[in-house]
Amino acid sequence: MVNTEKIKQFLKKEWLLLTLIALSFIAGWYFHPKLPEMVPMHWNFAGEVDDYGPKLMVTLGFPLIALAMYIMMLVLPLIDPKRKNYNLFEGSYFLIRTIILFFFIFMFGVIITAGLGYNLDVSKVVVFAIGLLFIVLGNYMGRVRQNFFVGIKTPWTLSNNEVWTRTHRVAAKAWVLSGLLMMVSIFINSILTFVVIITAGIFPIVYSYILYVKLNKDSEKE
Repeated sequence: MVNTEKIKQFLKKEWLLLTLIALSFIAGWYFHPKLPEMVPMHWNFAGEVDDYGPKLMVTLGFPLIALAMYIMMLVLPLIDPKRKNYNLFEGSYFLIRTIILFFFIFMFGVIITAGLGYNLDVSKVVVFAIGLLFIVLGNYMGRVRQNFFVGIKTPWTLSNNEVWTRTHRVAAKAWVLSGLLMMVSIFINSILTFVVIITAGIFPIVYSYILYVKLNKDSEKE
């Protein structure tokens, strides 16, 4: 028997994301006839188009991927061996899901805009958006508790709760700083952008390993 109360609670919480996905399908349907058969799909750091794809891949593919991402992020906490920990950062996880989906739909809009022929410096827009994404995610990353799907998942963070907690707190600050640097780098050069992105990805991994080794050595001395 269908539990209508649970459905109401679900819709009350998820209405924004569901509306966003629905609007992406509507936008895809609306803009499909207006787009050329082949649409710009990828740009290099110089802002030049280096790959095209069929417009159906954009107008239908992006909304379908958004829907698949949404469903996947709902299912992950149910199959995670550490699913009980999601209760400890439920609000932050919802915001992380929302931010990621908004970013993906934003990219959908950027590609449609470029496909319609508008003069848009896509590389700068995308880097600025990624920088903003890092800043927002960084503000919530420190609240994420140990799990197998969300956050910085290395052998060292997953095997030691203290390493997980301290790594995410440090990474949160690093990601906010990296996001700011990315946003500034669009006015300097693409090499700086590349370096910042790579550093933001590698730093938490290296930090988690160093911290894990240090804590193990400290415990052996006791």
